[in-house]
Amino acid sequence: MVVVIYVKKGCPYCQKVLQVVEENPEKEVEVYTADEDFKTTTFKEKYGSDATFPRGYLVDGKEVKLIGGSDSIISELEKN
Repeated sequence: MVVVIYVKKGCPYCQKVLQVVEENPEKEVEVYTADEDFKTTTFKEKYGSDATFPRGYLVDGKEVKLIGGSDSIISELEKN
């Protein structure tokens, strides 16, 4: 399973999630940054105009499950 996280520079919630990512190097995580790896407008078109950062997904093969925002992502990363 891979945790996929979309973040935006300058977002304090994103920074908190990225810190937890660094503290859990054994986890398989892919981080994509807005306006570097993808356009924010494309993100909003795909996930809705009310979609916020960070946004996390759990990817297991072809199955993709929304984790949610920062608290949910951190909980997922801190699971044993």
